[in-house]
Amino acid sequence: MESIESNPKLLQQILPQDSGQWALVARLQSSLLNWKPAVQQDIPTWAETNRKLTHESAAEAGYYSLARTPYLREPLRAFDDGTNTVVLMFASQTGKTEACLSLLGYHVASDPCPILLLLPNIEFAKQFAKDRLQPLFANADCFDGIIEDPKRGDKQNTLLHRSFVGGRLTLAPATTATALASKAIRLLVADEIDRFEHSAGIEGDPVDLAIQRTVTFAHSRRILLTSTPTLKGVSRIEKAFADSRQAFFQVPCPNCEAFQVLKWSNVRWQHNEPDTAHYVCQECETSWTEGQRLASLQSGKWVEQYPHRKTKGYHLSGLYSPWVSLVDAVTRFLEVKNDPERLKVWT
Repeated sequence: MESIESNPKLLQQILPQDSGQWALVARLQSSLLNWKPAVQQDIPTWAETNRKLTHESAAEAGYYSLARTPYLREPLRAFDDGTNTVVLMFASQTGKTEACLSLLGYHVASDPCPILLLLPNIEFAKQFAKDRLQPLFANADCFDGIIEDPKRGDKQNTLLHRSFVGGRLTLAPATTATALASKAIRLLVADEIDRFEHSAGIEGDPVDLAIQRTVTFAHSRRILLTSTPTLKGVSRIEKAFADSRQAFFQVPCPNCEAFQVLKWSNVRWQHNEPDTAHYVCQECETSWTEGQRLASLQSGKWVEQYPHRKTKGYHLSGLYSPWVSLVDAVTRFLEVKNDPERLKVWT
């Protein structure tokens, strides 16, 4: 049997030549022949293509770039193979929060679903909404017509709750059991989990309560747990990382090219002279300049200790930060080394 696709003249038998419908069908046929499906971007590509930073929310304005934090690319792609849970045990000033924003923005714009962003307390949530989410949505054209500004008075869109086609984004404090026991979610981002209370009221661990809300989406759910670690032995993020594949970022020595994890024990300086701080290769003991330390990040790679485990976990110390020099790190260390409470924050 002939089809219109194989014999377009059949249209002439169905519609008269002077019919306006003939012109419409012809245009539709031409459009279908030239149509190509949109290419689905991964999260790093989406972020660098769409996200825009202003001085309101970032030190460097312009299109978001992973050029200075190349170690974020693999964690942002970690869900691509169907992995359900990803753990980021990152030091401060390493771009962890930007990774969270990229994941959230991608799902709102390209893969809409019910989302919960879990934060330590209500004040933290409100501040995050104003300082980080508002600029994220306001400065990227891809959100136009998708997500509304809560200032417009729409009851469906408030500072802590945004509705959009195909999903919703709710910011909730980890202190309230009610916020953790309502609707199902597909994407859970729990940020700074080491700052969470041990229990949400009398209901139990807030992270466990939030994860229970993803059960409906058992095969497509995505769970991101992030934090700067606090006290060893009681740290939530430390435990989550210990149960993961445990990936560490290794960089090559500029002299012997041996790959290694940057460690504080290899940072050297003359007594009480932080300006002399430098990094020493663990293999050849060559001293690295600050420029060489930063350049090594471009050739770095994540190496998993337990690749058979289901959860992917990534550990990154402050020695990888492109915004904190070794001189600054040593200066800070010398200031707090004799103060146990301040040393907790420094580490």
